[in-house]
Amino acid sequence: MLDQTLEEYKRVFNSINGILLPGGRASIISSPFQRASQIFYELAVEANNRGDYFPLWGTCLGFEQLFYFTSFKTTLSRTNTTGVALPLSFTNESKSSRLLKDFPAELLDALASEPLTEHSHKFGLALSTHDTNEELKRFYKVISTNWDGATEFVSTFEAYDYPFYGTQWHPEKNAYEWRKPYVPHSPSAVRTTFFMAEFFVNEARKSFHRFRSEEEERSALIYNYSPVHSGPNGFFEQVLLVVLLTAAARAQSFHRGKCPRPSVQQDFDVTKYMGTWYEIEKLPAAFERGTCNQATYSPLADGTVKVRNAELLSNGKRSTIEGVAKVKNASQPAILGVGFFKGVPDAPYWVLSTDYHSYSLVYSCTKYFLFHVDYAWILSRTRVLAEDVIGPLRDRLASAGVNANRLTVSNQTGCDRTAAKTNERPIIGKRPQRETRPSHADSLHFSAFHIFIFLSKGVLAQEVSSPKTNRTAYIAASYVKTLESAGARVVPVMINQTPQEYEALFASINGILYPGGSANILSSGYQRAAKIFYELALEANKRGDYFPVWGTCLGYEQLTVLTSGEDLLSLTNTSGVPLPLNFMDGAKSSRMFEGFPDELMEDLASEPLTANVHNWSVSLSTHKTNEQLNSFYKVLSTNTDGTTEFVSTVEAFDYPIYGTQWHPEKNAFEWRRPYVPHSPSAVRISFYAAQFFVNEARKNFHKFDSEEEEGKALIFNYSPVYAAPRSVFEQIYYF
Repeated sequence: MLDQTLEEYKRVFNSINGILLPGGRASIISSPFQRASQIFYELAVEANNRGDYFPLWGTCLGFEQLFYFTSFKTTLSRTNTTGVALPLSFTNESKSSRLLKDFPAELLDALASEPLTEHSHKFGLALSTHDTNEELKRFYKVISTNWDGATEFVSTFEAYDYPFYGTQWHPEKNAYEWRKPYVPHSPSAVRTTFFMAEFFVNEARKSFHRFRSEEEERSALIYNYSPVHSGPNGFFEQVLLVVLLTAAARAQSFHRGKCPRPSVQQDFDVTKYMGTWYEIEKLPAAFERGTCNQATYSPLADGTVKVRNAELLSNGKRSTIEGVAKVKNASQPAILGVGFFKGVPDAPYWVLSTDYHSYSLVYSCTKYFLFHVDYAWILSRTRVLAEDVIGPLRDRLASAGVNANRLTVSNQTGCDRTAAKTNERPIIGKRPQRETRPSHADSLHFSAFHIFIFLSKGVLAQEVSSPKTNRTAYIAASYVKTLESAGARVVPVMINQTPQEYEALFASINGILYPGGSANILSSGYQRAAKIFYELALEANKRGDYFPVWGTCLGYEQLTVLTSGEDLLSLTNTSGVPLPLNFMDGAKSSRMFEGFPDELMEDLASEPLTANVHNWSVSLSTHKTNEQLNSFYKVLSTNTDGTTEFVSTVEAFDYPIYGTQWHPEKNAFEWRRPYVPHSPSAVRISFYAAQFFVNEARKNFHKFDSEEEEGKALIFNYSPVYAAPRSVFEQIYYF
């Protein structure tokens, strides 16, 4: 977070294993971003000087920020590099760089000859400036440059004596950002994302900082925040709430410790609270930009409350936003949650005191890691409120542990006119129009553009064992992340749809994955949907419409039932064990494994890199004696539990249908169980397995009927839930 104390940043520094300074638009000379970055930069220099290895990475703005820290001069020049993809011009020093030494040779060739690096910057460090600045030249090795037609500028560097790295281009966008047409998404582009990230994460593996407890670590993780789908008007596919909070940090400071717990209005009557309230005083709130702030509450048919906030901006225009307030617990009706954006958690709204007809005192507080951020409002039914009423309300806040000295007076003057010149004799012609509302995209100055669609993959949902309202089916987020890491976008395939709905979706996506889980493979919504897509895939592939299917664990078991028509599983002692793969002859030349590096195949065969979390398996003997299975699937690997040799990896002879009894997705994205391997080789398996299947899907050309329809179908419309510490999954999407 921004605007923390030096002591707080030191505590974070001693808990993490590296830091990334991202791209953006903050000032590199004077801003909360600059201040926090400088503290971590200086802490990293000191740590590495004493042998405490701590890596640091800067992307685009972060790259520029690092140059400023090293030289403390504004050394940047204007470049014509806003929204272009470029190849890299490698320098002679790149041959000895740490950053590139493990990149595959063919990927380096592609980076040098194809436009695989996305540039979104108006400034660059000219190579001539680097070479004539003693501090920069002594500190940084230039690995690559680029040319905008007028200026040769530095595009990739690493420090000579420190594990500091930077790119003026965006490695992360190739796999995860689809909002701009100039972002490359080819297989080589996606591999660039992976190898850049792999290098930096492996650098962080050399640091042994750690949190003081598992609980403290869990409370700090990004899983505690929900990403927001930015939609067609967003620059990013998703924005995390924590990013939005940094923008608010300039006006809304964080405080150490837990939120205060003031008492709320007893026997609160929400019906009496309806109507308009005017803001008299408040704790600073960055999302309030104007004057004449007011809120109007009205009842909705479902028992919730419609909230309409309004303010007068400096240009004379009125800005409004609407949301919904809900009572969280019927026994405490004064504690509500207010939501304005889909996918963003409701904000607390506690009514501490009100007489319903003249004043109200409202408090809101949210905890983030070791800190909390709070808001408070003194409201009135009129635009003025007597001081003898306001004073006790301030005291009430202070007695609850809130710093009432930070309250500011709200401007409620001139609210019945605009700042612009007015026509005293207006003649009005009216047509229907939509009211303009501020959004996250507005606050971050995002611009609108067309969506360019390349690849959508379906992931099948399955029943929740103990269903609740709005939680009848789920998908583990690790499956989504794995596919996204290889350059796909994900569409959840809901259970219990009609055959016609499944057929329409089949014609819109480029492949489908059946995830692991515990659904019934003979009779369930999961089984029914899987059967429909399996049969559609067979029909499509027979007529030359290439459509891949992948089954993981339960999904593989489901495929064996769909192919053989019966349950052929045997009990095996394989619940929670990592195993190496016993490759069959010809596995290396299989479609699935032919793109895996030789050293990774050797690791798979010799190290326990595959997480097995299943009680049932198809024994090799059963596979061989069942005509349907044996003629349909080629066995690529087996495993044994000490008693039974079972099939662990298959691919169909004549169709792009694949299955693993083990979990490729867990190695990179699931941390809840000790038997899941997380070594560099294990993480590479997650990527290579996903890359193979996504590249299979690239051979399919199904698409949605419209950009709007596709946008509504994407997983971005749902927010994952942090499931730790009870679940085996880090995050879960519920439907």
